[in-house]
Amino acid sequence: MDSISQTHIPELWDRRLRGDGVKIGVIGTGIDLLHPDFEGRPINAASLVPGDVQDYVPHETGIVWVLTRIAPNAEIFLVKDRIGEIGSLSTLITACQQLLAMNVDIVNLSMAGDVSYGIDPLSREVNYLTAHNVVVVCAAGNFGPRPRTIGTPGIAETAITVGKVDEHDRVARNSSRGPTRDGRMKPDCVAPGHSIIAAVPRSYGSRYGVYSCTSFATPHVTGALALLKQAYPPASTEELKRAILESCDPASVPFDVHKHEYSTGAGRLNASRAYEVLMKNV
Repeated sequence: MDSISQTHIPELWDRRLRGDGVKIGVIGTGIDLLHPDFEGRPINAASLVPGDVQDYVPHETGIVWVLTRIAPNAEIFLVKDRIGEIGSLSTLITACQQLLAMNVDIVNLSMAGDVSYGIDPLSREVNYLTAHNVVVVCAAGNFGPRPRTIGTPGIAETAITVGKVDEHDRVARNSSRGPTRDGRMKPDCVAPGHSIIAAVPRSYGSRYGVYSCTSFATPHVTGALALLKQAYPPASTEELKRAILESCDPASVPFDVHKHEYSTGAGRLNASRAYEVLMKNV
């Protein structure tokens, strides 16, 4: 079973949900817009750092590829905020503000920085976006299995923070764990993020690579949210988050010695059941 089928996303395709009318914002390392799999896709890209929008790491080329597989008709706005793997905080926050000005519905932040109490500038920016009806989906990080290893922006209170499981719904050893330093439950849920095959820039001599990190669990949730947003456009950030978290399937934790929920959150994403929860609640 591939990672998308594992999360029951194809059942939403059967309802003719493809992300139509939904805008997804992505911030990160750039993108290879000339990758053959992006031909005809509604992808817009801009750079806040010197140079072009090309992805030299690679990272966001693969993130966007996963999103286009899940929600092929969603319009994607990518902002490149770094030249290598690490960018500046001010540029990242500027990118968030640009996406807000573009009226995106969902922002994918496949990144994890320092552990904080959720009151750092980036966490506050995530909460600000959510308050303006933008759903923000963040990677938990790859610093497990120790507790209290979820960093910013996933530490933000209103973020949907995503850990990773393998193809057997087992939480990966290095998937970051909660609780937060101030005792809050994180991550919020988990999704497939182990051995994910996704696009790499053509400069790497291949069309595809294999990724294993919470960064690639994150777009599974982002893409599912795009389908839910199409299904019910008036849905608020709170309604969408509740639909995701009230519908998850159990996930196992083979490496833990502390509270199970601090590794899995609500459990593994089930997009089809999330649709049912959303329709029932709204």
